[in-house]
Amino acid sequence: MRTIGKYQIAGELGRGGMGRVLKVRHPEIQRILAAKVFLPHPFLLSSVGEKHLLSMFMEEARKMAMLHHPNVAGVEDLHCGEKTFYTMPCYSRSLGLIMGENSDMEAPCRSLDPDTAIHYMKQLLTALHCLHFHGIIHRDIKPWNLLMDDEDRLILGDFGLSRLRRETTGTPENIKVGSPWYAPPEQEKDADSADERSDIYAAGIVFHRMLTGLFPPDNTEKNSLLPEPEELWQDFLKKCLAKNPAHRFTSAEKMLKALDILDHSWINFREKECSFPFSAEEKNDHGPLKLRSFPLRTGVRGSLADMLEADPLFRPALLVQNNFITGPEEDFIYDKNTGLLWEKAGSPFPMNRNDAEKWIRMLNGRAAGHKREWRFPTVPELFSLTRQTMTPKDYCREYPLDPRQGWVWSSDGRSHISYWFVDLFRGFTAPMDKDGYCFVKGVAGPFN
Repeated sequence: MRTIGKYQIAGELGRGGMGRVLKVRHPEIQRILAAKVFLPHPFLLSSVGEKHLLSMFMEEARKMAMLHHPNVAGVEDLHCGEKTFYTMPCYSRSLGLIMGENSDMEAPCRSLDPDTAIHYMKQLLTALHCLHFHGIIHRDIKPWNLLMDDEDRLILGDFGLSRLRRETTGTPENIKVGSPWYAPPEQEKDADSADERSDIYAAGIVFHRMLTGLFPPDNTEKNSLLPEPEELWQDFLKKCLAKNPAHRFTSAEKMLKALDILDHSWINFREKECSFPFSAEEKNDHGPLKLRSFPLRTGVRGSLADMLEADPLFRPALLVQNNFITGPEEDFIYDKNTGLLWEKAGSPFPMNRNDAEKWIRMLNGRAAGHKREWRFPTVPELFSLTRQTMTPKDYCREYPLDPRQGWVWSSDGRSHISYWFVDLFRGFTAPMDKDGYCFVKGVAGPFN
C-alpha cells in the first residue's frame, strides 16, 4: 500500500491550486484522516514562487491549529519533509456534495428546504464570528469548503486563501483570490482589500444558492425563485449581497442576529400554514407500485442517474405517495402503496458497510417482525421514503420514520469499494466508500 509519512493512502478526496487532499489511514489505530499535501499547480509556482506558496501553506496549518471552535476544522499533525502535509479529521460529506454542485457552475444544483438552509447558515456565521474575532478573513467561502460531520454539524475548512486583518499577502495582479461565483466585487479587484464584509457577501451567495439552487440574479429585488413567502427573504439577502461593502452587515454577529429574526418569522409563517385544514389527498387504488428490488453495480461512468431512476441532480425521478400502516410489531411499518415492510427506526447510529451488513444479518437471525427476508433497500426503494418539503404545507405532514436517520445505505454498488446511499430528508443519492458511515434501514418484501 502507498504511504505518505507514516500514513497509508486510502484514496484521493480532492485537489486544488495548492495541492491534493488524500484520504489516509493511521497505521496503528486504523483511524481515517484527511491529509492536505503541498503540491501547487505549475501556474502558481511560476507566478508566486515555491517559497511564498510553502509559507502560505504552513500558515494555513497554523491558523487552523490555533482555532478551537466546533464549527471550524482543526489540524492534528504537520509533517515537513520531502512531502509537506498536514492531517485533519476526515469528513465524508460537504455542503457541496449535499447540494450536488459540480464544475458546471452555471447549472442549477439541489436546493435545500428553508429549515435546513437556516440551520447551516447559523453554523457558518458562528464559525465566521470566531474567525473574525481572531482577525482572520477566510476569502474562499463556498459549499465545497463547508464540511459536515456525522451529526450534520457544519465545519468551515480550507484556510489556504485566508489572511490576517490588515495583512498584505502580495498576491500578483494576474492571480484571483477566491472562487469567482462567490467572491465579492472588491475582492475580485484587489484581494488584499477583503475584510469581514467580503466573507459576509460570500456567505450570502451560499445562502441564496441553498434556498434556490441558483446564483442570485443581478437584481436581487426581483427574485421570484425564493421560497414562499418571497418577501421574507428579500431584505436579508439584499443586505448580504450589496455590491458596496458599506451597505452590508458589518459583522457575522449582526448577520446572525438578523438571521434569528428571519428564522422566527419563517416559523410563524409555517405554523400559520399548518393551522389551515388539509385538502383531501388521492389514494393509490391500483395496487402496490413496483419498485426495483434487486441490487445494481452501476460503475463510475455512464448514465448513472438513469440507472438509479433519478433525475440529472440525482433526486427521485418518481415521487411516491406513501400509505403507511403499522407492521407486525410496533418497530416496523408497512407501506401499502409499495408493498414494502420497513424498519421504523433502523440502526441507532451510523455504521461502515461491514457493520451495516452485520445489522442486516442480525435482523434475519432473530426473524425481526416475523420475517427472514431482510435486506438492504435499493435506491428507488429508499427514494420512496424521501420527505418532500416543496411548500410550507409539506412541513405539517407527520413523518412516521426515525427523524434522526438521514443518510442510509442502499444495496446498489458503485464500485468494489463504494455503494450508493440516499439522504431521506434532502432527497438525493450519492456514492460512499465502504469505510464511510451511514445509517441502516432494513426492508423486506415486496409483499403483494
